[in-house]
Amino acid sequence: MKNLLLNLFVFFLLTWTSRAQQMSDGATGVLFVTPDTVCVNQWLTVDPGSIAGSDFNWTFCSSNAEGPPVASSLGNPSGVINVPGYITLVRDGAECFSFMTNLADSSIVRTYFGNSFNNPPVSSVNLGSINLLTSKIRGLQVLKDIDTWLGFIVDGSTLYRFTFGGNTLFGQPQIIFDIPFPNVGASSGLIIRKEGTGWVGFATDSQNNNLIRLYFPSQLTVPQVENLGNIGNLDGPTGLSMIRWNNQCYLFISNERSSTISRVEFGSSFMGTPDGYNLGNIDGLLNQNTGIEIIGDCETVNGYVANRGPTPNGLVHLQFPSGPAGTPVATSLGNPGLLNKPFAISELTRVGDTIFGLIPNGGDNTLTRLTFPPCSAASRPGDQQLAPDSLYYLEAGTWNIHLSYLDSGSEPQEECKPIVVMPELQISLGPDLTICEGSEATLDPGPGYSNYLWSTGATNQTISVTSSGNYRVQVFNSLGCEAEDSVNVAVMNTIEVSVDTLLCFGGEYWAEGGWQTTDGTFRDSTLTIAGCDSITITNLTFKAKIPVTLGSDTLICPDEEILLHATLAGATYQWQDGSTDSVFIVTKPGQYRVEVSFDGCTAADSILVNDCPSKLWFPTAFTPNGDGLNDIFRPVGISIYKFRMVIFDRWGQELFETDKMDQGWDGTWKGADCQTDSYSFIAFYETVEAPGQTEKARGTFTLVR
Repeated sequence: MKNLLLNLFVFFLLTWTSRAQQMSDGATGVLFVTPDTVCVNQWLTVDPGSIAGSDFNWTFCSSNAEGPPVASSLGNPSGVINVPGYITLVRDGAECFSFMTNLADSSIVRTYFGNSFNNPPVSSVNLGSINLLTSKIRGLQVLKDIDTWLGFIVDGSTLYRFTFGGNTLFGQPQIIFDIPFPNVGASSGLIIRKEGTGWVGFATDSQNNNLIRLYFPSQLTVPQVENLGNIGNLDGPTGLSMIRWNNQCYLFISNERSSTISRVEFGSSFMGTPDGYNLGNIDGLLNQNTGIEIIGDCETVNGYVANRGPTPNGLVHLQFPSGPAGTPVATSLGNPGLLNKPFAISELTRVGDTIFGLIPNGGDNTLTRLTFPPCSAASRPGDQQLAPDSLYYLEAGTWNIHLSYLDSGSEPQEECKPIVVMPELQISLGPDLTICEGSEATLDPGPGYSNYLWSTGATNQTISVTSSGNYRVQVFNSLGCEAEDSVNVAVMNTIEVSVDTLLCFGGEYWAEGGWQTTDGTFRDSTLTIAGCDSITITNLTFKAKIPVTLGSDTLICPDEEILLHATLAGATYQWQDGSTDSVFIVTKPGQYRVEVSFDGCTAADSILVNDCPSKLWFPTAFTPNGDGLNDIFRPVGISIYKFRMVIFDRWGQELFETDKMDQGWDGTWKGADCQTDSYSFIAFYETVEAPGQTEKARGTFTLVR
């Protein structure tokens, strides 16, 4: 238990002294070793290198001051804040405190936060003016020298040192002695930090625009006081911030009257010869700026400035791209945390993996807390071993690995290194594939990787596949990061289908690029959805033609009937009037039609029956085939008194002669059938209406076998 308490004490000692450790090399000299760049979910090993010491506290995704803080108003705890001035943060073991000066009643306010600055204030107490303090009270510091807690306050032209009753920060402060500042009109800011075996501090004279240096050779007793004069064109200097970077020492001073910032460079020691520069009103964003805090974090340097002026009344972020010796870039953060005439900014103090700061607001007697939270990208938050266990990062980004420890001389040390975490490799072989028999597919995860490994054993970027299966690839970049993907490939064989198709006579079927109307075998190739061949072989057969004919167009005379028939065994019939007999009797002119259905097919024929156009009409064709329909060539007429007709072949040979209208030609000559051909006729006749007046008719007709 004793060792545990000691370890806890050392751990919290490291955290409250973190501000002092900004004076150690911030950008060089990191002793532990890690890769500079890793990938998401890639295991990372931290090598402690040549670190020697004890009480190690590693955090792997600690906060940094590069991004804007989370700001929140704490109000006026216990109502004891009365025109606040300067503020400092202190840790005593596991206890967190802030000490602040009240300008209105020349008092000191102690606020207790319990075991974390992230807690709401547990208590806030006005400790009074400690008898000697005046209305010129300004900057203060609370420090631990060996085993003793000490406080320092600047008040006008005097530096006061005080102790705490019972040597505990809960004790009542007691003034031990005062140290005059020669030629100082109104001291303002105060900062004291450890350097080597002694302590170095600075105070500002806001009335005479001078910088005072304090040096404590060993313990925090009576300092050596040196007025350095106006270094860096000071004009109403107030807040101070010290930082050591790349083994060089810098002091930044906020000038309220000129709304500027001064930088003083001391070389490798704050006791070196100062050289000052006024950086001006950076990007025009400063306005009666009083508080300033510069913090080094891994390889970045950032600062925050509090503006008291009404425009803007808020917080300004300073970024130093090339370190504290370079020109900063200013960005207005607006008015976070309800700032109201902020006077100072406390130390930005790292506690574990989180950075905290406080700003007192003189306009409404409140406190604003700044929090720079850690990230949650590491697989675990921390480790207390010299050589921490391996870890990995869950998110891409630039994260900090931070180490606090006691070196061999029992001095608190801090080291920090940024780790760039690359996004997880993204590859894709695309969706599952279907390829055709006899073809191949090329699988490619894309270029830009240092190594490839396929499930086939191939190590090329691409492979060609011709068979079905699941194919997987792993890719690696130069950091050893890997990603993998797989794809299913299916080979589709050529599909061949044979189809027997039976159609009715006169139908048509699309095959081999055209409409087919005769029997045959036809071969067609089409593409499936996958783009492969599908072959269809069609065996095409047409049924026999249905024998249906109503003969040639004819005419009908009064009191005459014509018999139409379409008789076929096993067939059904549909005439134009809906009747279904195999025959139809025509008694008047008109268009007559029949549909004959047989064996699933339908055939149709029609005939036009005209009215008699004259006394005598001759058909244009006849079919002497013995079917009882249109077998005889003879005229049709009415009121014929006398009649004579002669028929000739195409060479003028007389074939038939008659003087009777009802005796027509049967298509024979000398007992033999005449062939299909064109024949001519000549007829002489007299009508009842004009006896003795002979009419003549002549023409041609066709005999059809």
